[in-house]
Amino acid sequence: KMKGVPDGSAKAAFKLAADGSALVELKNDSPDLDPLANYETELAVNLQNGYFARRVYNLNFIAVPKLDGSSWGSVPLMELSGKDHVVRAPEYYSGDSVKLRFGWDEKALHFYAEVDDNVFYQPFDGFNTWRGDCIQFDVDIDGAKPFSESGNLVADIASHRVMEFDFALTPKGPEAYRTLSFSSKDFPVALLPKASVPLKISQDGRKTVYDIAIPWGELGLQKAPKAGDVLGFAAAFNDADNAKQLEPSALGCFTLKMPS
Repeated sequence: KMKGVPDGSAKAAFKLAADGSALVELKNDSPDLDPLANYETELAVNLQNGYFARRVYNLNFIAVPKLDGSSWGSVPLMELSGKDHVVRAPEYYSGDSVKLRFGWDEKALHFYAEVDDNVFYQPFDGFNTWRGDCIQFDVDIDGAKPFSESGNLVADIASHRVMEFDFALTPKGPEAYRTLSFSSKDFPVALLPKASVPLKISQDGRKTVYDIAIPWGELGLQKAPKAGDVLGFAAAFNDADNAKQLEPSALGCFTLKMPS
């Protein structure tokens, strides 16, 4: 059962041999599912012998297809817009929207975004780019492992291998800055050399376009993930309009520092 989704319940019978496994497919055709949102989902298993198990998970339906060469082809754009998707400082939200998509190949994780914004404001560089228009992007290479809930947020985040990057068009040009790392020795918090992360950012009027390729090595992986591997993602699209704004508002998907 998916919380908050009309007709979000489904059930199916299955047979399971001793020491066996079974794939159970549950179909949901709700047109209201947002691929950039987590849904609290209850999974219940009832056995004929009377045993019962119940678990609650956060599920999302984001699509990250393998790309054919360097082309995005028919990879669909997903959209963030409106106050329902604002994750920071809603009092400063000015009506911006984002269209984005993800993909991957053997060399890198690819991320593309088109931001529609009434004012482009990014006077900062280096670590401070988060204070202006930019993207904060998190990747968790331990995405299949649930986050601990010990009450110690720092320890819970440290239990996963999470990287965070800020991507911004600064007065010095496009920048990629690593702002969070699970290994300060191997992947220090620092401005990344241009050759490390292929990054294209263009700005024209209301539209800012980001086309980013993060090599697997910059995420702590020696090669591309294989079938069945799970990565976690989170993104915030920060928006500031002037120097008087105390902090940027942000449209976002999932939770920074604890990606899904």
